[in-house]
Amino acid sequence: MKNKILLRTNIFVCTIIVLGFIITSITSYRSNLGVFEKDVENVSDLAADGIFYQIESIFTKPVNVSLTMANDNLLKEFLSDETERLDDDSFIQSMRDYLDAYREKYSYDSVFLVSTQTGRYYHFNGLDRKMEPDNPENVWYYDFISGK
Repeated sequence: MKNKILLRTNIFVCTIIVLGFIITSITSYRSNLGVFEKDVENVSDLAADGIFYQIESIFTKPVNVSLTMANDNLLKEFLSDETERLDDDSFIQSMRDYLDAYREKYSYDSVFLVSTQTGRYYHFNGLDRKMEPDNPENVWYYDFISGK
């Protein structure tokens, strides 16, 4: 009889311990679930912001470089002499070197400049062509100039 009471007491205590463990586990899971969901939201928001700023950086870098070139007094002075030096190979070589320096400095695949004064398309490899409105390859330039 003493063994039966001891066995029942042990089973009762074990049942209470197991139920307490289960209730504690369920309570912890439910309380931590909200925290985990908020953490996942915060991490995804941070990741989205990081991606946004990386993409923005990729797109603004060329714009900033082109603005730098547009406001470069040395380049403006250099281009002011362009009409007198149309056939001067040293002028074309200097322009090539200038554009190639920008290409190397910013690790671009290509750097170019189109002179609105003469319509000449300078590339980092040198003078590429004269922009002609009837050439389909130049449509982008004339659309840009006209504001389309």
